[in-house]
Amino acid sequence: MINLTNNTVATISDCDEEPIHIPGSIQPHGYLIGVNPANGRICYGSENLEKLFSLPLQHILGQSIKDFFPQESSEIETYFQEKSSFQNKRFLVTHSYQTFQLIAHQSGNVRILEIEPIADILPETYSIQLTDLLSLIQSPGNLTELCQTVANYVRQTLGFDRSMIYRFDQEDFTGEVLAESRLETLESFLGLRYPASDIPPQARELYLKNPLRAIDDTAYEPVAIYGLPAAWDDAPAQLDLSHAQLRSVSPIHVQYLKNMGVGASFSISIIKDHRLWGLIACHHSSAKHLTLKQRDSAQLLGFLLSSQIDLHERNQAVREVEIVDKSLNHLIPFFTQEAIRVRDIITNPELLRIAQAQGVAILIDGQIFTNGNVPATESIKELTNFLLEHTGYEPFFSKNIATLFPPAEAYAHLASGIMYQPLGYLSEDCILWFRPGLSQTITWAGRPTAADQLLEARQKLSPRKSFEAWQEVVKNTSSAWAAVHVEATTYFASVFQKQLRLLHLQQDADKQRALNERMQAATEELENIHWISMHDLKEPLRKIQVLASRVLSQETQTLTDTLVDSINRMQNSAQRMQKLLDDISAYSYISTGHEPSSVINSNSLLSEIIQEKQEEFTAAGATIHMDNLPGINGIPFQIRQLFLNLLTNSFKFRKPDTDLHVAIWASEPSEEVAKELGAIEGSYYSIFIQDNGIGFEKDYRDIIFRLFKRLNTETSGTGIGLAICRKVMMNHQGYIWVNSEPNEGSQFELIFPLSRIIDFGSTPLHSTHGTQKDPDY
Repeated sequence: MINLTNNTVATISDCDEEPIHIPGSIQPHGYLIGVNPANGRICYGSENLEKLFSLPLQHILGQSIKDFFPQESSEIETYFQEKSSFQNKRFLVTHSYQTFQLIAHQSGNVRILEIEPIADILPETYSIQLTDLLSLIQSPGNLTELCQTVANYVRQTLGFDRSMIYRFDQEDFTGEVLAESRLETLESFLGLRYPASDIPPQARELYLKNPLRAIDDTAYEPVAIYGLPAAWDDAPAQLDLSHAQLRSVSPIHVQYLKNMGVGASFSISIIKDHRLWGLIACHHSSAKHLTLKQRDSAQLLGFLLSSQIDLHERNQAVREVEIVDKSLNHLIPFFTQEAIRVRDIITNPELLRIAQAQGVAILIDGQIFTNGNVPATESIKELTNFLLEHTGYEPFFSKNIATLFPPAEAYAHLASGIMYQPLGYLSEDCILWFRPGLSQTITWAGRPTAADQLLEARQKLSPRKSFEAWQEVVKNTSSAWAAVHVEATTYFASVFQKQLRLLHLQQDADKQRALNERMQAATEELENIHWISMHDLKEPLRKIQVLASRVLSQETQTLTDTLVDSINRMQNSAQRMQKLLDDISAYSYISTGHEPSSVINSNSLLSEIIQEKQEEFTAAGATIHMDNLPGINGIPFQIRQLFLNLLTNSFKFRKPDTDLHVAIWASEPSEEVAKELGAIEGSYYSIFIQDNGIGFEKDYRDIIFRLFKRLNTETSGTGIGLAICRKVMMNHQGYIWVNSEPNEGSQFELIFPLSRIIDFGSTPLHSTHGTQKDPDY
């Protein structure tokens, strides 16, 4: 046999770590058996079973549970055949002419059976009656009065020296005695606050799992539990007794009760919304045992009080909601107006009332609007910056912001409590409500941070001994923010945010409308300028050119050489201006892509252009190599202008004393272009035009596509040709790209969307990206 008594608690330096759910022992007023549900054999047992069954424990372990309760064997067998897990399954069993109450529950893969003798029948005065419970439900008054009524009733019916209603703070889990009924000879604990360490987290967790906790005698000697080694394959090494009523209590807690002069205790959990709201705690100066009936009725009372507390808090919440709704109803109409006037909203007293605050600030577009008691503007800005980083644009509230943001200590008298509601993501816009820090006097049951207790806790695991009332003054902590105020401010902020968004959209629409009007006016003005340039300016230019030609042809012999030279330069300037007007006219004609598209045979179109320019290309010793190209679904005259400009560009910027070579082919976009455009593979197709001309630096490859930009002023031109090419590609939802090096030639890439490319059958896709043609082939 293995003794399961958990002796590790003596070495633990922090009671928060004490494994109180696996003590390995029970209280002595009952017996415990652990059964393998697969075969009904006893594999765990409390040491005092030897007294009950008059057998050594080693002879009990390993036997069938039915052997010890033959009269109830059928009922027990039925229970073990059930596959469902049961909590608090009960039987009456007999052994040696004595009746016992057997309470069974599932713990992991073990069935735990607790056995208690049936006690003598107690007087009705020591039992909670259903009629009394009904009268408690109907008792009027507030929550404190209800708790006091229950405390009085519990002490009267269960016969304890003291009964208390103990409430946990849901933020820091300190406890407060809210109501108390006691013998007059006892010191009062009413109103005392207890540190959270008195009931550590694992103890609170057990109160949630098992709502009853009875200690019949704080002077009891724990009864060890023994188990068979490796009883079955997955048998637990320790028994989880979280749901066991006989579970042995932490020696720390027992000593704690003894230090208070308590001989027996009984606790009933008050559970609300699946959280431990508090306890009905009973103390007695001597040992005291409650029957199962008394414990059941007490548990029913705990359920009743929980429901009544919930009802009282809901009623209080409803009253607060009504008040807040009334304030919201006065605020929301401000958002139905055509324009939001923040100053009207910030000065409305209802804005403070929805949060029960004493100050409020609204931050919009860098401006701060305030009302009531608020920190300085710079302090609000610093606090807002901290909250943006700390909360990630999520709502936030605190009773003491200085604990997170120490600079707030300087204005804690105005704004210790803050409610933060952002008005959008990636924006500083927000609303802040402020509550002042209050000075509160808290009466503790003993000094919670006394140095001697801390030293003793470090040396060994020991509960505190002092319970004398000790007062602490807590400053710079505001009243807690109620859920109704959090919900109301969240709702108000959401409505405000929507209206701000609508306002911004309206402002953007107004700006867009004004911009469109200005653009329309500019467009009309440009059309007038275009008309003037295309018609009114061309006529004087033609007259200048005609007159200059006439003078040169008829009066040359009578003019001086200087005057003839001036007239020639005047005529050349007029011709350049004529060329510029023609190019501007060409650019304006392709400024939109609304003209109808048709299928263009790229091979035929380029052949026509080459034929037209044959004399110029032949004079330059030009050789043009053209692969079979795909068709293009485009605007014919624009595509023609595109190819013409690029071929003319190659001719214009050829190397002197070097024959011009031009290569034209089609392929998938080059890797560089695909990466730059983020193009999905297979969504574009390119036509390449490469020459062996003078080239240019890569830094200029964006500049050359701008209007009137020329890199080489020694050649003729207006700087519009490549701008036209880019405009044509834009009109066809495509792009133009160029790679070039000085003296290495240029490669222009026309990237068309795949939807614009026709007849791939005659133009197979190349397997390589941007095939580089040799310019000296």
